Amino acid sequence: MKFSKLAEYYEKLEGTSKRLELVDILSKLFKESKSGEIGNICYLIQGRVAPFFEPVEIGMAEMTVAQAVGRAFGKSKDKVIKLYRSKGNMGKAASQLARNTKQETGNRKLSVNEVFAKLLEIAKFSGEGTVEKKVSTLANILTKLDTISVKHVVNIPLGTLRLGIGDPTVMDALSLAKVGKKDLRPVIEEAYNKTSDLGYVAETFWQKGEEGLKNIHLVIGKPVRPALAERLPNADEVIKRVGNKFAAEPKFDGFRVQVHLDRKQALFTGPVSGFPPASARSIQKSVVDQKDNVELRAVGNLSSAATRFGLLSSEYELNLLKQISRLPELVEDIGENFAVNQLTTYAVELADSFHKF
Repeated sequence: MKFSKLAEYYEKLEGTSKRLELVDILSKLFKESKSGEIGNICYLIQGRVAPFFEPVEIGMAEMTVAQAVGRAFGKSKDKVIKLYRSKGNMGKAASQLARNTKQETGNRKLSVNEVFAKLLEIAKFSGEGTVEKKVSTLANILTKLDTISVKHVVNIPLGTLRLGIGDPTVMDALSLAKVGKKDLRPVIEEAYNKTSDLGYVAETFWQKGEEGLKNIHLVIGKPVRPALAERLPNADEVIKRVGNKFAAEPKFDGFRVQVHLDRKQALFTGPVSGFPPASARSIQKSVVDQKDNVELRAVGNLSSAATRFGLLSSEYELNLLKQISRLPELVEDIGENFAVNQLTTYAVELADSFHKF
C-alpha cells in the first residue's frame, strides 16, 4: 500500500469522532492491507512505530520538526514556526508549504512500509549528531510525499496525530474486515491480552486466520495485559462486595511487575512500560527462563540496585526521569540552531514534572 492511500484514510478518520464510523473506516482500510504491512499500519494509526510496551519514541520536539519542514520546502525555521502558530498544527503548516511548492500528485511513491522504516530509523538514532540525523531523514521523507501525507507524517513525531482510535476500535475493525462481522473480537482480544501487541496480532490474523490467533501463546518479551481490579473507596465497600468471609494478607509498599527471562531479560510494569536490562539484573537470580509475576520493593541500603529500582514506583517519577534525559539532546539542538528560547520552555516543563512528582 502506498502511504498516500493510508493518508486518505487518516483524513476520513480525522473527520469523525463516532466510534461506529471509525470502526467502519478502519475495516475498509484493513481490507486493502496485505499481511506484510497490516502490523505497521496498526502502529501508525496510533501514532507509533512500535507496540506501547517498547520504549521506542521518535523523540523530535517542535523546533526540530520545524527545522526539518523548512529544509524540505526551502523555508527558514522561523517562517515555519510563524505558519505553525497561525494554523495551530505543525502538520497543517507543513502541508501548506508542500502545496505552495507544488508538491502534489507526482510524489506518491513511498509505501507504508518504507515510511514506517524511516520513522523507526529516526527513533533509533543516538549519540553524537542525533539531531542532524533526525532532521535530515525527516526532511528527506517529506520531499517524497504528497501534501496530505506530509501533514500526517509531520504529526506522528510530535504525537499530535490524535485520531481518537483505541485498542477496542482496532480489534472490532480487524474482525469486521476479515469476516464481515465483529464476532471474532473475543478471539482477537484474547491474543492481544497474551502479547500486548496489536501489530503482531493483526499480522498473525491476516497470515493464519482464526486458528493462528488461537495458537498464540505467551511470548517471552511481550507482556501479558493484567486484569486490573476495580478500586473501591474504603474497606467497608470491599467487605460489602466480597462478603463477610474472606482471606487477606499484608501488602508491602512495592509494585507489580512481570519478569521475562530467556537469555535476554525484560521488566514490565503493567502492560506498556519497559525497564532496561540493568535493572533486571538486580532480580534475575530469583527467576530463570520463564515469565513470572513478582512484586518489587526497596530493600537493603540506599546504594543497592534493588533499592534504587524500588524507588521507581509511580508514573510521575518516570515522567520526571524522561524529562531529565531529554537535556543532552536539547543542548545539542540549541548549539546547532541557536534557539536558546527552547531552554526556558524546557525549564518550565521540567519544573511542572518535578512539582507533579
